[in-house]
Amino acid sequence: MTRILKVSDELALVCRKVNQSPEILNSSEEKNCQRREIASLCKIMSNLRALVLQSFKKLHRTRMKVFEGDLRALTAARIKVNQEYKNNKNVEDEESIKSMIKFGEDVEKELRTQVIQAREVKPGVYEAKITKETLKVENIPYNDKAVSDNPNGPSPCCQDQARNK
Repeated sequence: MTRILKVSDELALVCRKVNQSPEILNSSEEKNCQRREIASLCKIMSNLRALVLQSFKKLHRTRMKVFEGDLRALTAARIKVNQEYKNNKNVEDEESIKSMIKFGEDVEKELRTQVIQAREVKPGVYEAKITKETLKVENIPYNDKAVSDNPNGPSPCCQDQARNK
């Protein structure tokens, strides 16, 4: 009971110091305005924090589904996701945080729709794990005799162009 009172007394003291601080202007309207701004900023940061955590959890859930049964891939993906979030935990710019959240959502979508697991069941025969969410496009077989749309013939490789400079 005394500990609770002590904490509440300390909190009241901090509040009094903030209200008397020279940075906060004396007018009660300005104090209320600053309090609203602080509350608004706290709410925005709280929402961003919730979005970051949601993105983090969604990436891990997707990782668990996509790489199910593949301990090596599960571990590598877990380490990479954790490392990227840890490297960016001190970012404070709202726009940067939003762009990183968007990037995380894009990565999650790529994992969910583009990555498949395949394992060799016998020499030369593979079994692929394809889910409902896996993007399926028409597979066009390679044709050696296909005619290029470019009238000048095949385009040079960018690496060849770099070597010739």
